[in-house]
Amino acid sequence: MDAQLMFTPADLITCISAIAAFIISINAAAVVVISWHKKIHQPEVLQNEKIKALEERVKLLEASQNGVIAELNSIKNSFKEAEAESRKFQRIMVKGLQALSEHAIDGNNTEQLLKAIDALNDYMLEKM
Repeated sequence: MDAQLMFTPADLITCISAIAAFIISINAAAVVVISWHKKIHQPEVLQNEKIKALEERVKLLEASQNGVIAELNSIKNSFKEAEAESRKFQRIMVKGLQALSEHAIDGNNTEQLLKAIDALNDYMLEKM
């Protein structure tokens, strides 16, 4: 059992070459596996990028829609206010016309006519 292992320089170079070839083979196999993995998951990556772009577009659309909705609500409220003002003015005008027609019929009712004129004047001074 006293056997000695003897390496010649050629054996040493052969072992180092075999180790280098093994490392190069592992590296080449890793490159192939990585390229396969990338090719397999490339549609997934593209799909994720498209989904992300679409989500950004949806966020922009929602933000602009919220602005439009707020503006429409503001316009709706201003129309409601204008409608209320118009109805108020119409009531004053109808009362004035009623007072004028009653006064024209019998010449009386001057008190109602004066009240209608005062209401009309107050409204005009207030709004115009």
